[in-house]
Order: sequence, then structure tokens, then C-alpha cells
Amino acid sequence: MVNDTHFSKLIRMSHILLVKNDKTYMMLLQAPDDEFDSERANFDIILNSFRVL
Repeated sequence: MVNDTHFSKLIRMSHILLVKNDKTYMMLLQAPDDEFDSERANFDIILNSFRVL
């Protein structure tokens, strides 16, 4: 979690790392802490839309 002084809410972040064919891919998902769990379905849609060949 991040407590940024520019915002009045805690932000929860999750990162996904994938290494394939000597390349590293990273996705960062973030939302206010109290909304993160309810955004899980949206995060899944985003993550499932990517294909690494």
C-alpha cells in the first residue's frame, strides 16, 4: 500500500511480472484500498486481454 501525501486515500497496488524470450513485461494495477477488491473483475478483464507471443 502507498500513502501518498497528495491524496487522502491509501492506494493498493499489485504488480505482475512475466519473463518470456528474454523480455520482461510488467503490469501495475492500482486502486484506492477500499475499492481494490471490487475492481478485481476489471483487472481480470485487462490482464486476460494481453497475449505475449
